[in-house]
Amino acid sequence: MKASMTASASLSAQQLFQHKVDSLIDAAQTCFQQISKKYFVFHLAFALLVFCEVILALFFFAPLIDSYFIGIAIALIFFTLLLYFILRLYYNEQKPEELTLLCDEFVKACKDFALFNENTPDHYLSVASSCYRMTDHLQKSVPQFYTVPKQLHFLAPLIDKYGFQFHLDDLHKMKELFLLAAIDEHLRLIKSMPTSLDAHAACANAYMTLSSHYVDCKNSKKIRSTRKLQELVRRQRHTAQRALEEFKILNEYAPSDPWVHEQLAVSFRNLQMPKEEIQAYETILQLDPHDFEAVYQLGLCYFKQGDIGKGLKMYEKLKAADAEKAAELIQHYGNFAIH
Repeated sequence: MKASMTASASLSAQQLFQHKVDSLIDAAQTCFQQISKKYFVFHLAFALLVFCEVILALFFFAPLIDSYFIGIAIALIFFTLLLYFILRLYYNEQKPEELTLLCDEFVKACKDFALFNENTPDHYLSVASSCYRMTDHLQKSVPQFYTVPKQLHFLAPLIDKYGFQFHLDDLHKMKELFLLAAIDEHLRLIKSMPTSLDAHAACANAYMTLSSHYVDCKNSKKIRSTRKLQELVRRQRHTAQRALEEFKILNEYAPSDPWVHEQLAVSFRNLQMPKEEIQAYETILQLDPHDFEAVYQLGLCYFKQGDIGKGLKMYEKLKAADAEKAAELIQHYGNFAIH
């Protein structure tokens, strides 16, 4: 009876915590949208101002082309543009600080609401979980940046599309901050439980999630700057390397776990280390010869590296178990990397 009452109380407390986190997520989402839209309004206001000044200069001052008024109009346009670029530099410095402060306040509030004592494993995991939930919420609610009046409902798809594109950089930055915050909690968990396999696995998955986020950013159609693209590639490789280090630790403790080697293979792929990726999949098949997903991935690696004979052996093995998957594999025949 007492155990049942304790479990019920614990469940109620957990539900209360989840409800508080939901409230924090809604508040953080609103603040994020306000910060992001504030800068949109800044750009839009200056664009309209310059447009109006140009129109005035063309239609009202054109008859006075020999007058000093046209000089004043042109000077006013250049002054507006100069002011815009000066303020733009200031706001470009200020916005990341505002987003970082928002993330810090969210994490602090989650820690205050956490059910478990600070410096305990459950405390770290609950805060990290809240950060993941915030990240998911950001991704799902992005199209709701702007509310379209009912009279203009036909413009909603267009506004959602271009509104999403305009705020995409802010979204990527915000998600990155929350994923980094989750990683910090996992690192604190490892420091409190250095030999816990679950702690290292959770941290490795956190790094993989962040690495995947950088890949999504890199594949974004809005990324046109070469320097920005190179920075994303550097961050992606760095986080993949950190994930690889965590999986190597797991491999030391659990060398016979196929899941560990599967994650190692993914990490090697992200780091463009094909020989190590092949070794990881070969180890998986030694541990579980009937893992046909590993057979497919290994055959794919062989074809990419030009080891056609071994690739065809994987094709034959896969054909006996999954003809559709084998047909998909053979499509990569001849697509080998040129070193």
